[in-house]
Amino acid sequence: MADVRSAFLSYLRSPDDSTHAQLQSEVAAAGLDLAAATKVARDEPANAEAAATVLAHLALEQRSKADADSSGIVDRAKALAQRAPREDEGNGVALLAGEVLWRVANQPKLAEPYYRRVRRAEPANEQVVDFYRELFSAAADGSQLMQVLVQARRAIQDPDRRFALAEEMAKLAQERLGSTDRAIEVWRSVVREDGGDPRAVANLERLYREGKKWTALVELLKDEFDRLPDDAENKPKRIAKLLEITELYRKELRLEAMALATLQRILDIDPRHQGSLEVLADTYASGKRWNDLLGVYQRLRDAAKEDGDKEAEAKVLRKVAQIWVDKLGNPQRALEPLAELLQTSPGDREARDMIAKIHEQRKDWRALIGLRREELAERSGDEGLELRLELARLAEDKLGDRREAIAGWNAVLEHH
Repeated sequence: MADVRSAFLSYLRSPDDSTHAQLQSEVAAAGLDLAAATKVARDEPANAEAAATVLAHLALEQRSKADADSSGIVDRAKALAQRAPREDEGNGVALLAGEVLWRVANQPKLAEPYYRRVRRAEPANEQVVDFYRELFSAAADGSQLMQVLVQARRAIQDPDRRFALAEEMAKLAQERLGSTDRAIEVWRSVVREDGGDPRAVANLERLYREGKKWTALVELLKDEFDRLPDDAENKPKRIAKLLEITELYRKELRLEAMALATLQRILDIDPRHQGSLEVLADTYASGKRWNDLLGVYQRLRDAAKEDGDKEAEAKVLRKVAQIWVDKLGNPQRALEPLAELLQTSPGDREARDMIAKIHEQRKDWRALIGLRREELAERSGDEGLELRLELARLAEDKLGDRREAIAGWNAVLEHH
């Protein structure tokens, strides 16, 4: 079956030997000479195939003539469009007329009324949109092209075509209109209308970050979080999104209260989430909220205990002791976590050194000597010598116990 209209449009857009030969072939297959095609077009003014056959005959005749006068085909195209019904059924003929005025007569402004006529009913028609891209190609016409693209996108249902037009609109806004805010509005409308298309969200997030629009970015991430189903499969994604929000509150917006509230939401999802507990600890430490920080450390310790991670538990107990000594000025309370640490790890030297320092600060020399004596079984060589020297000096200088001091020095001589 002949398809003269498609061949004619291809020829108008690229009038070379290949499209010329194809047009000749389709016209011959149609089996209608100019007179017959003219009669069909007159009897059926909405018949776009018949109108295309008439115009194709004239185009082929024009190509065969040396003077190549285009007025005949242009006038005939206008007449055909004028006779075509104004309803949607006449749009095919109107498009042919517009294409002839645009491509043959090179008069896009005169062609525009024909495309406008079709655009009222079919704003997303690809031929129409392509025409307006050409008509409004100048930098000063960017806003007019934007209106065309907005209307076209609203009329399209296919998500990929809608997204492609949104990309074009955002690019137009940034590059020709010089407005990142317009580009942002494009992607916001896509997110709003298309149910959070992840491609649109990614573009919107990029523009927010480039423009340092942190509050808007937080709201976008919150919307993404709300769209994630609250189930086991999406648990890591939900937590990752809340961590992003926390980071923005802390580093960009300097809203510690909001950061803490968001971290608590993470812990509602996963009470043992290590990353959140650590960030929460850092936040309380920077805010000098030591009692709150001790509460977080207790949770970290419980998690380490459940996991059987003795090293992690020891690390937390050391930090708790440090807070009691350095921040809360209560070294006595620091002895409790350190004693617990030594129950599980008797050879923990760091814990013993911290306890020793506390005994020294409190001038509890008996307790310090008892602690150091417990270590003798684990020390030998130079370390053992150093420890026995310390014990002898403590007995002599701090306790003033001559008998114990002599025993200490004798132990040095005996072992070293």
